[in-house]
Amino acid sequence: MTADIVTRLRAALDPDQALALFRGAIGRESITGNEANFVGFLETKMRALG
Repeated sequence: MTADIVTRLRAALDPDQALALFRGAIGRESITGNEANFVGFLETKMRALG
C-alpha cells in the first residue's frame, strides 16, 4: 500500500466503531454449520453503513 492510502484509511477509521463491530462479531455463535447468525449480524451492519 502506498503511504497515501494508509493515511486515508487511518483517517476514515473510527476505532470505537471498529471495536464495537469486533465485539459484536465475536459475541455471535458461529460454529461450523451454523454461520447464519454471524452472517445476519454482518449483513445488518453493512446495510447500515450503506
